[in-house]
Amino acid sequence: MFSVRKLSWCVVFLLWVNLPLAFGEVRFIVEKEIPIFDGIPIVYVEVNASTWKPRGRLLYDVEGAVRVKLMTAGFDLVRTESSPHDFTVSVDYQETRGVQLGVNDFGTVMTGIFRLQDDKNDSLFELNIQETADSLNVGTPPYLDALRNFQTNPYYYFLGDIVWAQVHGNHQAQTIFLEALERMARHHQRTSDVGEDASEFSHSMRSPQAVFASTAIQRTLHEFLPTTHQQMIPLLLLLLDYPHANVRVSAIKTLGTFRARHTIPFLEALKRKDVDIGVRKAAQAVIQDFEASE
Repeated sequence: MFSVRKLSWCVVFLLWVNLPLAFGEVRFIVEKEIPIFDGIPIVYVEVNASTWKPRGRLLYDVEGAVRVKLMTAGFDLVRTESSPHDFTVSVDYQETRGVQLGVNDFGTVMTGIFRLQDDKNDSLFELNIQETADSLNVGTPPYLDALRNFQTNPYYYFLGDIVWAQVHGNHQAQTIFLEALERMARHHQRTSDVGEDASEFSHSMRSPQAVFASTAIQRTLHEFLPTTHQQMIPLLLLLLDYPHANVRVSAIKTLGTFRARHTIPFLEALKRKDVDIGVRKAAQAVIQDFEASE
């Protein structure tokens, strides 16, 4: 069905192991060579999920979320294991009891182990993600805070892109995230300003992928992309027009960190015209910093 060739992972492996995030930990383990497909692989999703919560009832539909991520990335999915498929994405999602917060109140630790398996059920790679609540966040219930951190963990948020990249020969972590963010930026070209409160916490029926987009972008920029420097400039310029003000602020500050003085005309435009005062102040601060360093 597909044209397949082999690729050695002995060098790529070093790029993915033991990557700490702001709120969690990621381990990427390559177990064997991964076949590269020319075409659209068919995937079966197998999920084992449990929680420490009373009655063992999960509030989060991890299977549905993973299926959406894979379909959005371009995979064809099957519902039953007996249906023909090229790969299996195995998901082991566990919610375990975390630190004690009160007399009968505990936090939750969310751990996801995602495995890509071939048609013989041999593991090709394993991605381990663990998140819990931010101890400094007192405004959000601990479970929801942990769930937000899990869903905005870049490795989970872009899980579909990562799996797609592995089976199509793109194994550079920074390249995967750069391409994913550029696609998001182009898709969300700003037509009108939408504040954080109105977008991420509105009561309209929006997918978690859309609800947490701006936070995931910020975490990805912060955790993974600074070392690319010049490669990031075109992406950051696109993000200056992103609908969410906090993303625009992050892009402005990153341009300042990179000392990208040639972007001053873009920053000047934001300082004059952006409807969000935080964006205008951020642009002004970076411009002033550039001028002071002349």
